[in-house]
Amino acid sequence: MTVKQYAKLATGESYLLLSRHGVMLDEVTIYGMLRLRLYSFHNFYVQVLFNKHDHKLLEVKALQDEDDWSAYLETKDLKSLF
Repeated sequence: MTVKQYAKLATGESYLLLSRHGVMLDEVTIYGMLRLRLYSFHNFYVQVLFNKHDHKLLEVKALQDEDDWSAYLETKDLKSLF
């Protein structure tokens, strides 16, 4: 399955495939309300967003381009440490 094929699936179907065949890499809580999980699935990555309080699935998103990765690839300025 390619990332483009996966991106066309319905949210529930894409999460079912992911939960059965994906590998969860990380999970973080955002603003105390949202739970974000990052999965490896086949040869691409998928971001899953849940409501932390009622565990409702909000979004399943295949990371396809550089803009999708911007939250993970934030550049840090380390000059002040030297």
